Amino acid sequence: MKEVLVIGNGGREHSIGWKMRGEGTNVLTAPGNAGTAAIGRNIEIDPEDVTRIAEFAQKLNPYLTIVGQEGPLEKGIVNEFSERGLPIFGPTQEAAQIETSKIFADSLLKKYGIPAPESEGFTDLSLARQYIENYNKPCVVKADGLTGGKGVEVCDTKEEALSALDKIIGKYGPKVVIQERLYGQEASVLAIVGKTELNEPALLPLLPAEDYKQLYDKDKGPNTGGLGGVCPHWDVVSREELREVSQKILIPTIKALAAEGKPYTGILYAGFMKTKDGFKVLEFNCRGGDPETQVILPLLKTPLLPVLMAAIKGNLDKIEQLKWSNKTCVGVVLASEGYPGKSVTDREIFGVPNRIELEKGILVFQAGTKSKDGKLVTSGGRVLIVDSIAENKEVARQKAYSKLASLEEVKKGEIPDGKIGFLNGHYRTDIARRNG
Repeated sequence: MKEVLVIGNGGREHSIGWKMRGEGTNVLTAPGNAGTAAIGRNIEIDPEDVTRIAEFAQKLNPYLTIVGQEGPLEKGIVNEFSERGLPIFGPTQEAAQIETSKIFADSLLKKYGIPAPESEGFTDLSLARQYIENYNKPCVVKADGLTGGKGVEVCDTKEEALSALDKIIGKYGPKVVIQERLYGQEASVLAIVGKTELNEPALLPLLPAEDYKQLYDKDKGPNTGGLGGVCPHWDVVSREELREVSQKILIPTIKALAAEGKPYTGILYAGFMKTKDGFKVLEFNCRGGDPETQVILPLLKTPLLPVLMAAIKGNLDKIEQLKWSNKTCVGVVLASEGYPGKSVTDREIFGVPNRIELEKGILVFQAGTKSKDGKLVTSGGRVLIVDSIAENKEVARQKAYSKLASLEEVKKGEIPDGKIGFLNGHYRTDIARRNG
């Protein structure tokens, strides 16, 4: 039986492992969580210790390694594996800069005329302050590097922007991008990117998805890594518009990276705003989104492993169109008290059996979980996601929420039998309701 090594420890990696397991492979996850341990074997290696992981993979010789998290990509895990002749799906350290450096991404988009908000990158605090003073319009201040989706401040006034600048630089360092604030509807489009036999860039777009970034209902509060998702997101991105996004943004971006000597293989994630002037890129990620991956993969009927192998072998153009379920998947994230700041851990989690599928159409992917003294407990900020697959968004939404203990119950730590929850757990109550 083929073995697949998945790098990461979140819900995204749990869902990738679940998909691989369903395709008849043995799954190993480094380092994994309590959920991934139930579908395969966890490997206790720091995912950013790329040399140690590569040495382990050289002994194991897996059929494929799939990188879920961005940190190892920034550290050059794909470069390390490639030098050793080990098959791995993900972009090189150089190509991963599309996420790991917003200043790099900003420059690339400008150079190649890819639709994006007006923006400027800065490495000098005084110049950044001066820019905000003169800009005097609503803007978004973003840390340059990796922040787990939390290094972003949306500002309505100059005073808010200056305060956000100090906050971000104090926490994440001196490099920032200041971006025009756009208004419209957001969507995420992920694509599997590889090459053709002629060594030309190629991609297969996945279904559009919707992410819920802010901590509280109605998109209030601080940014998080994502507290829920919906797929497909046809409300904002129609099938025709998905083709338009591919032709005008995704393909030009991977061609631009190739032209810069940074050919891209892996998942390319583009977060968009649909404005009155068309789609514009808000951000790129160099891996699958979380929680988008968890609501996209349950709808994919096509076996994933052969597609990823085609991407790295240079014959992605030979893959026929991906096949999808015609249903909708809604996912609700249950997070720890304190998230997105310092999260409270070691809270016992109730209602999650030692399997992913609770019942037909209901899946639970684990993220910040571990086993302790024979119990499932919290170990991080975003603890798990409850997915529901149904004939439409509203039914899927109702089924997902029906499995969660109420916020009043989790506040007291009184979790009814058959419900999922833990003391002071938090979730948004408006997932799949943003657009009616």
